[in-house]
Amino acid sequence: MPSAGGGLGAFVLFSHGEIYVGLIAAVADPTHVSLDGVLQSSTSTSALTNKLNGTMHARALHNNTSPFNSVGVQLRGHAMLDFENTAMPDAVLRIETMRVLGFKQTGGSSSATPTPTP
Repeated sequence: MPSAGGGLGAFVLFSHGEIYVGLIAAVADPTHVSLDGVLQSSTSTSALTNKLNGTMHARALHNNTSPFNSVGVQLRGHAMLDFENTAMPDAVLRIETMRVLGFKQTGGSSSATPTPTP
């Protein structure tokens, strides 16, 4: 993610014995230190194709000065995910709400450090 504006990336999710690899399109808001994104994925087995569509919202919490963290901005939030498959077209198999736990992986050229607001 750039410091502000839109970005694309990859995500991986393991749920109910399936692995979902997909894309996330997200927008960062440095004023509110938040990230909002849309997730889409599909995975094929021999009999059907599972699909995942969802949204996520996360906020930057604080800096981590641990030597193992390359940048130090931790993300926390939630995601709402719809799971579907081709065996039941136009039907959502299940809807799940998940916690988002992550961190900014690259430093880029920005030296700005987000400061969370209440």
